[in-house]
Amino acid sequence: MSSKVFLRLFIIFFVGSAIFVSIWGWTVVQRVRVTAERTDTQIRTLAWASLSYAATHGVFPMSQADIEAFGPGPESIAIAPGKEDGWWPMTRAEALRQQPPADIPLSMKTILIAFGTGPEMPPYFKPDGLPTKIGTNDEINRWLESFGKRGKPAAESAVSP
Repeated sequence: MSSKVFLRLFIIFFVGSAIFVSIWGWTVVQRVRVTAERTDTQIRTLAWASLSYAATHGVFPMSQADIEAFGPGPESIAIAPGKEDGWWPMTRAEALRQQPPADIPLSMKTILIAFGTGPEMPPYFKPDGLPTKIGTNDEINRWLESFGKRGKPAAESAVSP
């Protein structure tokens, strides 16, 4: 086989491999993005349900059954954050970034929830090894933490000697 034929076969193989890998890589990235979008909506739905549950009942949910019974929550809550409280969304549309709420029971299968030791402690949400959008997990857990600390004086939350 001449070197020109070998070179042509090598170039064809290399270009074909590059095209295949590019298509395969793009497909994988698109699937991860779709999964991240779905997981993001699920974790936001559960966080909004917990936040609105706390706004309605005065305490955080203590079990998955509490969240399931409450559902995706109302369209808005009336408790606004104060200057010292931090931030949380006031509407479901804001919390879910204009997406419709995800199915609660299905979301609970993909999102890990660590409930607090008491009703004054917010639950902690974490995707079960699934991708979400950047910063979502920290953001939604900050909402709940801020809501849990609302209006409490610093001395009350400090550990006394």
